[in-house]
Amino acid sequence: MIKIMSDLAFWGYGINFLFALYGLLLFAWWWKKLGHATEVYAYITMLFMTEVLVWGGNVHIRILKSFDQVQALAMSDSLLWATRTWLHAFILGVIIYKMTRRVIRTTMAARRFTEEESDVQNDGS
Repeated sequence: MIKIMSDLAFWGYGINFLFALYGLLLFAWWWKKLGHATEVYAYITMLFMTEVLVWGGNVHIRILKSFDQVQALAMSDSLLWATRTWLHAFILGVIIYKMTRRVIRTTMAARRFTEEESDVQNDGS
């Protein structure tokens, strides 16, 4: 037990896990309270969900490593361990793709609006 208390990685993972869990619960509670969510809000909730999985897995593996290194090694070589990492990467990729598309669409719409406004002003003079 003393070994885990002096493990700085365990404490760092634990703090990140608690922040991610708090964020997930806060966003889920707010989402349930409103009954709906915007697209961006849903992405942030998904991000917190995958962060909970990743940081929770890191905390779990550090605890295992402290008490049973053979089991910790078996866990880190498992399909479950790899799946959580790939799920996190996939969710991040989806969020980045969707938000990039949103920014591009918004920027293009703003340009079109500015150009149309400029054409109207030029026609009126």
